[in-house]
Amino acid sequence: MGTAGTQHQDYAFDALSRTNMKPGDYAQAPLVLRNSGNIRLSYRLQSVAQPSSTLALNLTVSGVAAEANCPTTGSPVGATTFYDGPVVGAQAPAAPALRSLVPGGSEVWCMRATVAPTAVSSASSTLTFGFTAES
Repeated sequence: MGTAGTQHQDYAFDALSRTNMKPGDYAQAPLVLRNSGNIRLSYRLQSVAQPSSTLALNLTVSGVAAEANCPTTGSPVGATTFYDGPVVGAQAPAAPALRSLVPGGSEVWCMRATVAPTAVSSASSTLTFGFTAES
């Protein structure tokens, strides 16, 4: 973030891509959030867009100590859950709360998208994560 104020940025997180998933299957990957500025940054996952899709997905967002603590399979190690629910409407943390990073600081989130039991077969989806940041 280069200037003071509030900004909203969308992010397509391709690391969650998988094919031939069925209900109960998931894709999981770490997302590193960094403050490259010189002032404290407050932020949250504001929204998740799932345009024109009938694929029902659930999202779990957890904080972990390192990228290695978010393996592609299995549970995240030492995770603190920020959100667990439907992908549509997800916020982490829930508004009006914000997370905070000091200048030069970073945080690792373990992102897991799980195919819901009610998912339609042969469907596909794209997720775009919207982050809000304030300084």
